[in-house]
Parts: sequence; structure tokens; C-alpha cells
Amino acid sequence: VDRITMLSEVGVEDIAFQGGWRGEFVHHRSALDDEGWDGVLFDGVANGWVRRCAFMNMNSSVYLMRSSACSLLQNRISGNKAHYDVAVRSFSSFNLSGLSSDQAGNLHGVSTGNHSSGTTVWRWDLKQNQSVDSHGNGPYCTLIDRVNGGSFTHSGGPAVAYPNHLTGMVFWNFKYNANDDVMPINLWRGGRAKAKFVKPLFVGLHGLPAELNAEALTANDSPGHPMAPESLYEAQLQLRLKTLPAWVSEARREWEVLSQQKLPFHSTPRLPSQDVYEETFLLADLLRDFEGLMKNEQLGWAVAVSTSPVPAAVQLSRDYGLLRTMLHQLCTYASPRPEKESPASQAPVKIEVTVTNREVTISIPLTASAEDRSGNAAALTIATELAPACRAAVKVEPKGLILTIGR
Repeated sequence: VDRITMLSEVGVEDIAFQGGWRGEFVHHRSALDDEGWDGVLFDGVANGWVRRCAFMNMNSSVYLMRSSACSLLQNRISGNKAHYDVAVRSFSSFNLSGLSSDQAGNLHGVSTGNHSSGTTVWRWDLKQNQSVDSHGNGPYCTLIDRVNGGSFTHSGGPAVAYPNHLTGMVFWNFKYNANDDVMPINLWRGGRAKAKFVKPLFVGLHGLPAELNAEALTANDSPGHPMAPESLYEAQLQLRLKTLPAWVSEARREWEVLSQQKLPFHSTPRLPSQDVYEETFLLADLLRDFEGLMKNEQLGWAVAVSTSPVPAAVQLSRDYGLLRTMLHQLCTYASPRPEKESPASQAPVKIEVTVTNREVTISIPLTASAEDRSGNAAALTIATELAPACRAAVKVEPKGLILTIGR
């Protein structure tokens, strides 16, 4: 791993994040489904925190990369079903996620992967059939402690990253609540839809009946009945420090109150035409942001783009987020679909931008095959539906897409 300078003792707290995810989630259908509206990213953070926050209508809530000893506590995920709750990935170590709940039912709950280690998931409430997720590429030593709800066999990750989790995965007093796992549950089995955990240890698995294939486990102690201590994480803290820190009881009492508080109304996202936040910005800044978005996507959807220069002083007054989403979706439709597991290098898509006193015209060449355009048809639909809210128009021509934005 490249050496990085860690940022320490920083955090995010007491914020309700509301995204604009309005769609019916389809896994890996598009970059918008997977990561259209993301909440908080820590990259290279030590001793950081995200606490007492809400994430509503977001595609993912919190993502940790190359971070250590961070705590993600007392957070709530709600609204439209989407991709992730919390992802602890990319060489992150000894991070705590706990005292939180998901009412959206995102596909993946608390997720590990990409060489993460020493992750603890503590007193987290999942929705029924939400996956306990580990995405492969060498995560190890993960404690799933007093977690309620969820399934075992829908963990994510591409086949090239198997196994989903190495040794040291412990489920302690997990309350099982799923009706879509095939019994007996085999945690080491062929087929991409099946989790591949290397000999996990189960202690006190209870809740709905769950039959596990014993050959795939280190052990399955006390099936059907919780074990003492109730929380292994809390017991280890007390053993190591001689007494349980006061913050544990205080945080639990605070969470009992906080978890019952009403969130801002968000369960039925408004239509784009009714959900417009207009601001004034430089066109050059928008295009630079768009180029970075297409290049740096985390989940294999990246397409490098290059926009022609525009006068530095040109301003627009629009909903910045919606307009950037339109560009994103139009480019997704017009460009060849990247291969997620072995992306091929592609020359940057050259986008021409023309500015007059009346309008801005953005021309995106149509380089995708008919098959790829069919696979990304939803992206063109999204962009077309957003156009009126941005006072813009989309035109499909044989050689490309034309986005016209009135000034």
C-alpha cells in the first residue's frame, strides 16, 4: 500500500443527509444505482467518527478506505432501498460500526472487504433478508456482535475476489431473521450468489430457525439460544480495561432515545421537477467535477472523459446536482460499458462544449454498441426525465447526444 499521511481526530455528527435517490434499485444496473448519492467518505483517517447522523434516500451512507480506529455509531439509514449502509474497505483496520439501524433495507448492510481487518459490527439492526456482507479480496478477523436481522448467503463481491472473507469471522449472538436462505445454509459453496466465508465461528445463533452446514464452519455453539456474555465486544473491553468504559452504557441509553426520534419526511421522494435546488456556479467547475466523477467511480463503471475548454467566466444558475446527474447518465448511455471485473483501457471520450449568448451545447459522441446502449437504456431515460427541471433539452442523433442548456 502507498504510504499516506493520516488525518486524525476528525468527525461528522448530528447531520441528516438527504439524497435524491428516487429509482427502484437494481444492483449494478448503473453507476447511479450503485453510487449516485453517497454520504461520507473517509480515506486515510485515524480515530475519526460519524455519529448521530441520518442518511435518507442515499445510495450509500458511509465508506471507509485506508482508515483505522474509527467509530460509526448511532446512525440511521432510511428512505428508498439502495446499495450500502456502511462499507469498511481498502486496507481499513480496527474500526467499529454499531448502535445503528437500517429501515431502508439496502442490499448490503455493514460491509467489509479489500484487505480490511479487525472490523467490529456491534448492536446493528438490519432489515429482514438484508445481507451480512463481505466483498472479498482478503478481509479477515471480523466480529459480528449482537446484530439483529439479515441473511447469510447474499454477500457481494466479484468471483475474482473470492473468498468473500478469510479466517476469523465470528458471529456472536446473531439474531437471524431471513426467509430467503436455502436450508441447510452452506457458507462455502459454488455459485456466485452464495457467500464464501472461510470457516466462520457461530456462537448463540438464535431468532428464526437456521440450519447451517457444519462442514463449512469452525463451530456452531449453542444454536437457538443466546450465550453469555450478551456482547463479546463489551466483554473484551471490560477484560482488557478492567472495567467497562462509561461511554458504552451512556451510548446505549442515548441510542434508545435517538432511535425513536422522528426523522424529517423523506419516505416518498419528490419528483425532480418539485425537488430543485437552484444555485449559481461556473460552467468550468461543473465540467471539471463531471470529468472527475466519470474517471474515479469506485465500482468499475469508470469512463474517462475530456471536455473542450470553456470561457472561465461563464456561469449557470441551475440545480447543480441534477445537471451533473444528467451529464453522467448521458455519458453512461453513449459510452461502451466497462467490464467490471477486468476493465479494459479506453481512450477518453472527447466531449465538445459550445457556449453562445443564448445557450450551452454539450455534444457527447455515441461510441457504445447497440447492445451496450440497450443495457444502459435506463440512463438515457433518467437524463431525459431530468431535463425539464434543468431547463434543458436532450436530442438523440445518429452520431451522438446533444444536451442544450438555455442561458
